[in-house]
Amino acid sequence: PIGIVITGTLAGLAPFGLLAGFVVLKFFDELFRFTIVAATAPTLFQAIPDQFRSQIQSFVRGIADPLATGGAGILIWIVSEIFKKGGIETEIASHWFAIVIVIVALIWITVIWLLRRGYLELLIQSVERGQFSLFTVDTRELRRALSESITRAETQIEQSVCIELLTQIVPQAVGESLAPMLSQMSPELQAQSIEAMLENPEPKYLPYINEVMQSSNYSPQVQALCLRYILLADEKNCDIDSLRTYLSPEQNPIIRSTAVALMMRLGASSQVAEATNTLRHMITSSSQSERVLGCRALAEAAFMQSLRFYVPQLLQDPSIEVRCALLRAIAATRTSEYFPSIIRGLHYKATHEAAYQALVNLGDDGISSLLELAHNDRSPINVRIQAWDILGEIGTQASISVLASNLSKSWGKHRRQILRTLIRIPQDQGIEAILELIGRSGIEKIVIQELGVITEAWSGIEDIPLSQFETPETELLFEALQHEAIDSLERIFLLMKLLYPPSAIQAASFNIISGTKSSLARGMEILDNTVDLSIKQILLYIVDNRAISDKLGILATIHPYKPLAPMKRLHQLVDLSYCLSDWTLACCFHMARTQFWSLPTEAILKGLDHPTGFVREAVIAYLQMASPRSLVKILPRLLKDRDPLVLAQARAISYYFQNDGKNILNLSNNSQESDDIDTEIRARMSEGKTRGYGES
Repeated sequence: PIGIVITGTLAGLAPFGLLAGFVVLKFFDELFRFTIVAATAPTLFQAIPDQFRSQIQSFVRGIADPLATGGAGILIWIVSEIFKKGGIETEIASHWFAIVIVIVALIWITVIWLLRRGYLELLIQSVERGQFSLFTVDTRELRRALSESITRAETQIEQSVCIELLTQIVPQAVGESLAPMLSQMSPELQAQSIEAMLENPEPKYLPYINEVMQSSNYSPQVQALCLRYILLADEKNCDIDSLRTYLSPEQNPIIRSTAVALMMRLGASSQVAEATNTLRHMITSSSQSERVLGCRALAEAAFMQSLRFYVPQLLQDPSIEVRCALLRAIAATRTSEYFPSIIRGLHYKATHEAAYQALVNLGDDGISSLLELAHNDRSPINVRIQAWDILGEIGTQASISVLASNLSKSWGKHRRQILRTLIRIPQDQGIEAILELIGRSGIEKIVIQELGVITEAWSGIEDIPLSQFETPETELLFEALQHEAIDSLERIFLLMKLLYPPSAIQAASFNIISGTKSSLARGMEILDNTVDLSIKQILLYIVDNRAISDKLGILATIHPYKPLAPMKRLHQLVDLSYCLSDWTLACCFHMARTQFWSLPTEAILKGLDHPTGFVREAVIAYLQMASPRSLVKILPRLLKDRDPLVLAQARAISYYFQNDGKNILNLSNNSQESDDIDTEIRARMSEGKTRGYGES
């Protein structure tokens, strides 16, 4: 485009005449098009995922390019006709035409600049998603191109992006490209480069590292990284005693913590004892930064031993940074007695990210703790679901096998998260593991299970009609059951991604769920041409825009539907709470409260122990109607609940009973109070088995 701007300008000014100017323009256009552009154009498609690259490249070359050429020809003809009808002279029109060419070329340059600005970020994202690897590019050429990009980059951000991409693609040879440029970089880029080189430290790059250490503008962080590199690059010949000069309190804490970690990791017993003493002073210091760096040194040295005594104290440290650093140290040192502290860290926003990364770093050692968390009914649902995500991030054969084995045992949100995690694991390892474990027939059985959930949700909509119960609670239950069916359908699409191309299933899912008639027809067509399950016709029927009663009729072949009375249908929904969402369960209790329907005692007791606050709130509201005396007996426990919704409700009920206690009798006379509820709650409380999830 720069050549076109220059030659177009010459053609417009016409110093050699218009004809000569356009001949020169056409010559350079053909020259650049069939040399530079033809040779470099394929590299622009490298950032596109493999499964789409050939399709897009064919579309660009076979359709987009000819259309663009034809469109340009039509545009030229239209402009020339306009000039003719306007009576504009040919010479003036030619000058204007040359100006238009220059303007279009400038737009082209702008587009190229925007592409260049975002291209490296796109490549990095492709690498992180596992869609771009050493097998898809010429690493030698790419490394050379990235090295040149680092030297030519205009901003530090661009240089940082190039270094990150180089680290992702060729981690083994990153030192060869970055080491010669270290002295010319800023301290921030030096730190980033040396950290990348530390993944594979080699003695041949030590002269470059020493040059950085001897420079006058280094930062403490850079010096600490250089110190680490010098000792790790040549562990056999390293001088551990030289680190003693960095242990004095006068040294910068960043450098001191690095020296301590290296001495504890590489030194003899006497040197380890000296470093341990220094580290003890750091983790018990009054300075927050020293405690943070001390905990980081623990993680780097992977050494706890005599310093375990200080862990309980550090876990209660007022500084969030100290606690986060300690969680990483516990993971690095594999101190199993404090693994529960890492699990607790997931429950709090301040320490969540550090605990998440610590569990990932634990690898297979953390699988048992994560499984226990995922199946712990006392933990919040979002934390339990994240346990599956962490297992996927660990990505070992053991963790993938655990995910695969729990797929058929889980329901609802847990199943959806397990499916998403398995599909997201690179190189289709998760998909291969589940196919090897349960096979195609096992996945089809799970699809049939999800169709059963849809059947129960639609049965509830049919048997508890809005026209018969016109209350806000009925509307909420109606919407909740509709969402249950949609959620189950989404899980079915995720299951089909295990068997069929994810792009085709995603396209079908998007079109079907979008709701419009044309999109629905397109989605059903994609599904019909992609899926070959034995229940394909049932799937196509239920996603079609038909009445729920008709859909229940076709589903009856695998899940029979029998109409029930509204109260009995609600009982069945409550009994199936394990495969329904918490919100649907809460709506069932609110519906029973407003219609004065009785519910099974066991369901009420389970609801009081439910980990989700708004479910407990719904059960308490129901119990206030059904058995006020039972509610009074469990009120002290409810007043200790940590959930703000339940606590506010319990305080309001307590206030009412204290100030208008005589009305308890009147309420109980009008309620459907059950002696069984009183007896079972009294038995639970006497046995000490009340399990309030929010109790302090």
